[in-house]
Amino acid sequence: MSFGLSPREKLQAWIARRYKLDKAPNPVAILCSWGYALAVNLRNLLYDFELLPVKRISGTVVSVGNIASGGTGKSPIVIELALEAQKQGFKPAVLTRGYNSTIKGAQVALYMNGLLIAKRLATPILRHPDEARMQSVKLGTIPVVVCSDRHFGALWLMVQKDIPKPDYWIIDDGFQHRQLHRDCDLVLMDAARPFGNGYQLPAGLLRETKKAINRRASAVVWTRWNPTIQCMSPVNCMQFFVSFATSIGRFEDGAPFTAEFSPALVVLGVARNSEVIAEIEHQGIAIHSLVAGKDHGYFKRSQIEERLSGCNSVITTEKDFWRDPNIFAQLQRPLFIARLQLSFHKSSRGKFFDSIQAFRAKSPPKQPSADETVSVAN
Repeated sequence: MSFGLSPREKLQAWIARRYKLDKAPNPVAILCSWGYALAVNLRNLLYDFELLPVKRISGTVVSVGNIASGGTGKSPIVIELALEAQKQGFKPAVLTRGYNSTIKGAQVALYMNGLLIAKRLATPILRHPDEARMQSVKLGTIPVVVCSDRHFGALWLMVQKDIPKPDYWIIDDGFQHRQLHRDCDLVLMDAARPFGNGYQLPAGLLRETKKAINRRASAVVWTRWNPTIQCMSPVNCMQFFVSFATSIGRFEDGAPFTAEFSPALVVLGVARNSEVIAEIEHQGIAIHSLVAGKDHGYFKRSQIEERLSGCNSVITTEKDFWRDPNIFAQLQRPLFIARLQLSFHKSSRGKFFDSIQAFRAKSPPKQPSADETVSVAN
């Protein structure tokens, strides 16, 4: 019944019934999403008709992206691709934007082994990119380059001394970054709810509609998959199925969480805080207190310290830890890290990599033209 509802609430209730949604977005947000969609479609048309330039870099280029913002599992796939490429004899590198960091414009930062190795910056880094640092810890000597202009970042890396020239580039969150040519476009989709509520930003989570997959995707990677989910691909393309398991181990040595460390203080600032909390509780861990924020958000040490009383340990994710390791130092409590473990289904890691390489074979490589190689000053 809609008695006593305002006109806006009545409209939201009608939208929820019409489109079978748990909760309809705000009508103002829907209007904004139409404007957003118009701008995105216009931009894509300009690229489709080659009215906006697409730049190239030498070597294989693979994009890992999505059409729904947040939490589809891009980082684990990026890491798997880079490690497999290295295993196959390539020299991989990761190109990423560094969301919510202070690395902007033509500024560039290079991370390896979790450390800032080289930079092209006018100002100090006040906020490091959490995902880039997390990836670089797992990738060791594989370069992770942070620059909003991925093409410029790649050119900058290729002129750095003592770093092998990469021949296999992975664009993190690259599906919408059409400025850079790619040989393969991997689109990650949540198997349980691939299109969110069906609306584009800001009314929903979609960056683009599913028509973009039909037009540009090379393959779909269904993440968070399990045998009970019937994935219906919106495109006639190659599909892969992966799932994630969460392991919680002590930061220093990876020792498993045991009952003596309960209850715990949980510190989270990821796209799906509620799912991480549910997984921690599913593993039988008692949560005493919670410090939660938005995805990529920064915490203050005081926020953690004021909730430590009564807690025997602290649990956070890899991404949250590497956003600012200093806030977790000397808390006088054991620190545990929740890590995602990636598993492939219906195929192997090797088959996944070989299938991606097949896209490269279908399109003979073109060398960058003279106007695409710009001068890069350190």
